[in-house]
Amino acid sequence: MADKISLGGLGSSGGSLDKIGEHRFLYNRSPSVKISFQFNNSMVTSVTVEDPDLTVVAHKI
Repeated sequence: MADKISLGGLGSSGGSLDKIGEHRFLYNRSPSVKISFQFNNSMVTSVTVEDPDLTVVAHKI
């Protein structure tokens, strides 16, 4: 698995995700924005984006 992936809209380049732990990343090397992926049986079930003032969780449906 690569240590860097990017996150952005379809058809556009996004910001880099720098790995800081198991399924945890910093967005664009910003220590205040953390992104994590939750898995169930090797399938991503949700992604969480956290910053100091807000946490957003997107669940796969």
